[in-house]
Amino acid sequence: MLTIVSHLKRVGLIGNQNQDTLETGGKIVYIAPMKALAQEVVEKFSSKLKPLGMVVRELTGDMQLTRAAAEAANILVTTPEKWDGTYKLRCLYGSVCFPIALSC
Repeated sequence: MLTIVSHLKRVGLIGNQNQDTLETGGKIVYIAPMKALAQEVVEKFSSKLKPLGMVVRELTGDMQLTRAAAEAANILVTTPEKWDGTYKLRCLYGSVCFPIALSC
């Protein structure tokens, strides 16, 4: 959580009163080792970052996201297997690909 907050401060999303939008040009991807931990991280990050207007979404084998939902999220919490299949493989074919600002 501290790494994410530090990154948000560095890019000016926290501590900048003139900032009206949360557009960073990239996603923060948190890779959790297992689905159960991913669910906990989403719950914890959502409750802590909701006041800042950050959208946290889970992308695991249990939770499928539409492309629009994935693009609207500021933070994606996923597992290594799902990330490999969703981003690395599909990005090569152009169906799902967006810039990554921070990977944890």
